Amino acid sequence: QMIDQILKDASERPQIFVWRGPLDLEKVNAWLSHNQVNIPPDLKELWIVTGGGDIFESETLLSPLETDPSYDIEAVNRFHWQSGLDKSLLIFHVGTWISAVRNEPPHFVSFSLGDVEKKMEFKDFDAWYRQTVRREFAQRYGLED
Repeated sequence: QMIDQILKDASERPQIFVWRGPLDLEKVNAWLSHNQVNIPPDLKELWIVTGGGDIFESETLLSPLETDPSYDIEAVNRFHWQSGLDKSLLIFHVGTWISAVRNEPPHFVSFSLGDVEKKMEFKDFDAWYRQTVRREFAQRYGLED
């Protein structure tokens, strides 16, 4: 499993991981098919297990099938695409910076809106989580290495 670290952290410190609630696998698959979106299996697993949500107070993990626009991956991406962001990027995280998935490897990228060209790249969700939000916030929130 490539999302073990975030789930371990969430069980250790549930007050800083406010999940939206698990999503139905069949509904997620239908959404992916309908929107012709290809996402890495670990991000799909995260959606099914948690439904996305707020982590470390300032970071939001977006997901499909969401009714609240601030958590809705479609609404957030539509806004950014209309503002000129490359449509090959599907934003899944907003907060201190922005993170997205793309079809070509490495699939996970993070960047600041003002400097999309200087993307940090990650091979999978776990690498993204460990090297971005966890690196930034773990010590502050007392998470063990």
